[in-house]
Order: sequence, then structure tokens, then C-alpha cells
Amino acid sequence: MARQINERGKRIRQVTAAHSPHKFAWYEGDPGQYAGLLAGKTMGPAASYEGLVEIKADDTVIVLGDGVNLRLHGDLERRPPKHQLLMEFQDGWATSASV
Repeated sequence: MARQINERGKRIRQVTAAHSPHKFAWYEGDPGQYAGLLAGKTMGPAASYEGLVEIKADDTVIVLGDGVNLRLHGDLERRPPKHQLLMEFQDGWATSASV
């Protein structure tokens, strides 16, 4: 996934965090503020480290741990109904993270 993110460099349009509560999903700070922190930023570069994926979004870093399923969705693809983090991009594509 880190390689795919590096190939794309997508600009984040909209973010939804903590949409579907899950007891094994932990957030740094208030997930309600994630949209304000990430909207308008460009994803990449990304790297993987021993079960973690670290994604830079301009001056912010997103870290996803082991057990998080990260999926890339095409512009016409339906988004999953349950997710813990959904980032939608300017080009209509999206990334969803679920535990």
C-alpha cells in the first residue's frame, strides 16, 4: 500500500474519522478534528515499518498499525458502509481504513 500511495500523490478533499466505532480502533487526539487537519493536503510519501504504514500528508503524519485494512477505491467504486477512516481525494478516488 505504501508503494501505491507513493505512485499517486493524491490531494485529500474530505475526511471522515470514527464513522463506525470499533473497540480496537485508537485515534491520536480528537478524530472529529481529522477533517480540518487533513483536508487540502497531498498524501505521500509513505513507508512501511514492521507492521506500520506511515503516510505523510504535507506537514501531518498518518500512522496505521497492524490489523488496519487499508483499501484504495476508484472514483466510481462504492465506499464501504463501515470504516474507521475514509479519505476522499480531489480526483474522486478514496482510501478507507477499517479494523
